[in-house]
Amino acid sequence: MNNRPLLILMLLISCFHVSCQKDKAVPCEKVLNDGPTEMVGILVVDEETGESIILAHDLDSTDVKVTSVNDGKPYKDYQIANAIDDRLMRGAVIFYAPKQEGVYLYELRVGDHGRVKFSYTVSRVGTGDACRPYVYPVSEVKIIDRPSEPIEHSMLPEQLTLLQVAL
Repeated sequence: MNNRPLLILMLLISCFHVSCQKDKAVPCEKVLNDGPTEMVGILVVDEETGESIILAHDLDSTDVKVTSVNDGKPYKDYQIANAIDDRLMRGAVIFYAPKQEGVYLYELRVGDHGRVKFSYTVSRVGTGDACRPYVYPVSEVKIIDRPSEPIEHSMLPEQLTLLQVAL
């Protein structure tokens, strides 16, 4: 018995079935992330020399501590920018802002050289984009307990607000 017609019929049915299936892909599955994280940087300098205290005294993450003023808990989502080539950021403490609306208040302890209180606000803004419905910009970045000045430069990342404060 010749099975050839049956084989051809089965092949045609399977091709038809595969080609008629609807695309069940998730619309945003090819989006790699939801955008860059906003950052806040604090560059703590010596009041007399203007040098970064962290670099001048070779401080690391065991010497630099960040605590939430609101609840007293340690904050861990930061890094010290020591190993980068960008001279503007070297020695700064870089904080990654959460993607959650609110006002954030922290105390930064720089070894035994002093403490700095700072705050920033994270807002939630709609984008109209189905794959990235909201962005969380940072604003009102300020040092609370002493004078500071913003560091603005075209070479700094767009999502970074960097402040310099003297101890």
